[in-house]
Amino acid sequence: MNASESFEFSSHCRAMFKAAVLLSQQYNIKIDGQFIEWQVAQTNEKAINAISSTCQAASASNIVGIVGPVLSRETPIIAEFGERVGIPVISYAATDPDLSDRNAYPAFYRTVPSDNATATAIVKLFLRFNWTSCIIIYQNDAYGSGGEKALTKEFMNNGLTVVDTLVFDIATLRIRNNMKNVLTSSSTRIVVVWAGSRYTSIILQNAFDSDVLGPHFTWILSSSVSLNSSNETFHQKTIGILTVEPISGNFVHASINTTLLNAAYNIWKQYEPETFPKSGKVDDFALFAFDATWLLIQSLQEFCLKTTNNSSSCISFVNSSFCFDRHFLNSESLFDTINNMTFLGVSGPIQFNRNVTDRIDGSFYYAQNSRNFSNRLSFVPVLKYSNRDGWQEYSKANVIIWSGSSLVPPTGGAKLDGVKLRIGVVHAVPFTMINTVIDEFGQNTTKLIGYIPDLIDLLQKKMKFIPNIELIPLNRTYASLGQLVEDQRKNNRILKKKRIIGLCAMSVWYTFGNLVGYGAGRLHPKTPAGRLLTAGLYILCLVLVASYTANLASDLTISKSKNIISGIDDIKSGKISSNRIGIRVGTAMEEYYLREISNGNRNYYPLKSQQDIYDSLLNNIIDVSIHDAGAAEYVINNVYCNLTLVGEGFDKSVFGIITPKQWLYGQDLDVNILSLRETGSLDNLRRKWFQIKKCSDSSSISTAIDIEALIGLFILFGGFCILSLFLFESLLTCVVQSNYVK
Repeated sequence: MNASESFEFSSHCRAMFKAAVLLSQQYNIKIDGQFIEWQVAQTNEKAINAISSTCQAASASNIVGIVGPVLSRETPIIAEFGERVGIPVISYAATDPDLSDRNAYPAFYRTVPSDNATATAIVKLFLRFNWTSCIIIYQNDAYGSGGEKALTKEFMNNGLTVVDTLVFDIATLRIRNNMKNVLTSSSTRIVVVWAGSRYTSIILQNAFDSDVLGPHFTWILSSSVSLNSSNETFHQKTIGILTVEPISGNFVHASINTTLLNAAYNIWKQYEPETFPKSGKVDDFALFAFDATWLLIQSLQEFCLKTTNNSSSCISFVNSSFCFDRHFLNSESLFDTINNMTFLGVSGPIQFNRNVTDRIDGSFYYAQNSRNFSNRLSFVPVLKYSNRDGWQEYSKANVIIWSGSSLVPPTGGAKLDGVKLRIGVVHAVPFTMINTVIDEFGQNTTKLIGYIPDLIDLLQKKMKFIPNIELIPLNRTYASLGQLVEDQRKNNRILKKKRIIGLCAMSVWYTFGNLVGYGAGRLHPKTPAGRLLTAGLYILCLVLVASYTANLASDLTISKSKNIISGIDDIKSGKISSNRIGIRVGTAMEEYYLREISNGNRNYYPLKSQQDIYDSLLNNIIDVSIHDAGAAEYVINNVYCNLTLVGEGFDKSVFGIITPKQWLYGQDLDVNILSLRETGSLDNLRRKWFQIKKCSDSSSISTAIDIEALIGLFILFGGFCILSLFLFESLLTCVVQSNYVK
């Protein structure tokens, strides 16, 4: 036994060990006609004490088997002693994976699952919650280093990563590195502690002092500890801790020997009632201790039944006063008996074979969750595990309460919650722009606006980091046709003498001459009606010719102003002279030009800034420039209305956020940006900053003058014609009356 272990652990294991021996006496199990007796020794966590106590007991009496030791670091020397003397050593708590080697430890057995099984259970827990990495803190002895080795190997086999390890020195009771620096600078936020209960309590206190407990970190322990503390902050930060510990089979509804268990409990209550738990919750290691003791008793009984005859005893030693020189006769036969032994124990099925020291079946675990329960912080079972079924929810459990009292499982990665970030942004329209505003004190202050500041604001509200935004300096790298005028023949003394063809020709000539402003030669109006009709024709001519001229000029202007290229293919084909192509130096556009267009020849017109691009285009220094589509779309729609965007997009990519390599918050940032995309927030930002338009549309299609636009003009000309007819008729009437008077 170990005095340094918790009182509950030590007293329960010792009580169940005694109960097994006393129960064998009740069942009248005798070896060579005698009841089995027992001795208990304390080692105080020192291997030398363990071997000393064992040697003294072996020298004074016929020790036929050893139940224990508790600690992995004490076990190798005791197991080697058992091999030398020829007696079995059956541990109920030593879990070091190296002890599974039957060739190295032929006399060793254990009823507790190996740390190899524990590592498998922890890895399956990681896979259940999609965690991919962790930091391991382990104590520097066989138990800690063996567990760390087993877990690291199991992680590698399943594609998981152990990011870092920290060693807890059990001599100095300190971690051999700066725990705060290692944990806060790591990309993972899952911490696995492989240490005994006493050392785990110290590690948790150090973690609390370094502020690396919840809610930023999720801790998984290999042993439960008492979380009683008067510090309320400590209580809040330790909510959500998980433990993964071996248990008996009844927890996962596996078969156990309830008859044997109840009989053992009754003996315990009878002979040592003061240590029996009032809650009825017996430490699971005590059940492993009972099965280890019962395995030894059953094996000795079976062994003696096979070897006893009338002439000899089944228990025979080569006697010596020196413990290391003693030897149990027929030890190989006893080991074979244990290897072939099968029975149902109080912790589950008990069975061994010749290949390993571990029990064949019976590796069961549960995960406990620290939470406020009945106004007290304690561990509550939430998950159960078996080799056959893996991890399943515990039927009596509520949902898991994670760090920070959250119901959402952690991602396992570093989060930016509460972290101060220096964020550098580049002045680029419309991504980041400077706006001058008047503050509450009437002072002019500058404010960053645009797509990127809005994106940072969305991320800050979602991720709760503290931004410090800094602006990076700029030196860092339609024709239409006129409509003919209908003319008609009127009664005219001059025209009456003309033939119909001649009259038509004269009418056309007269109309054409006046329309173009040239005149009709000798055909001049001599009557008021003719003059009035000619005036109307002049007005019609003036409007038609002016409209046609304007439309023709517009059409010619539009034809000249149409894009000289249709897209990037025209640049590749050499339609534009290379020295008329403006490229901003040190940008992705320059890389694209050198790679896809000029084959590395820097024959373009170099530009230093975005403003140089716009100025060079407006001043006719260059004809075209390759530009980011998003920024270009904003500029031509809102700033430089006389520039245009040509062709379809090419070399498509996405804007990037530059972070340090292997940045520990990278995964958290990726997840939250993906969340913004899925919720449509990024689309809303794009519509806000890239699809606004202040410039008016300049149509490149000229509109022809249709009949509806000219109908008023023809109505006016028709009025002139009607007035001319009335005037002509009135003059004709006056002439007739004058001739009649004469």
